[in-house]
Amino acid sequence: MAINLDRQKIYDAAREQFARLGLRKTSLTDIAGPLGVGKTAIYHHFPGGKRELMEEVMRREEETLLDCMRAAIRKKNDPREQLRAMITSKLDHGQRLREFFHVPRDVGEEIATIYADRELSFNREELAMISAIMERGMTDGIIRRDNPLRLASVIQMITRRIEMTLVFEMSPKVMKQSIEDLLDVLFYGLVARSEEK
Repeated sequence: MAINLDRQKIYDAAREQFARLGLRKTSLTDIAGPLGVGKTAIYHHFPGGKRELMEEVMRREEETLLDCMRAAIRKKNDPREQLRAMITSKLDHGQRLREFFHVPRDVGEEIATIYADRELSFNREELAMISAIMERGMTDGIIRRDNPLRLASVIQMITRRIEMTLVFEMSPKVMKQSIEDLLDVLFYGLVARSEEK
């Protein structure tokens, strides 16, 4: 019986194996096996082999995540709420993927390292989103006048540093509270206001 193999089926199998085993450890045999085909069938659809599949999976995941983040921003009017919604949607997406694919933390860290080591369009897009939120906040008088790109870079750096902990070590409820705490510090600082003393 001939299997009806197409790029989407191969992509789905690759995505699952990359999430389970990691990008570096996954072989074409790992991807082809569950499909019931040999490696040559993969090469027919993805001539670049594993490398091309990795690029395709990463590109599609970036698009999906960016779409989630943009949709979350559009639902809010206040720049502070937009930033909160954007960060929460990104981390929620990460938790859903982790749970669906049973992604081990070491695989999540490997993927995060690969993303950080490369100049991806995702990084630029995310930075542009945060920067636009900062600009709007400055225009509305909610966020102090400063360089929006610099502020956006700092926020992106902070959230990147804590993503793995939030996604892999916290329940959704604790993660959301941690985001609230982080944004409270970002928006209001650590120093008690005179009326709180």
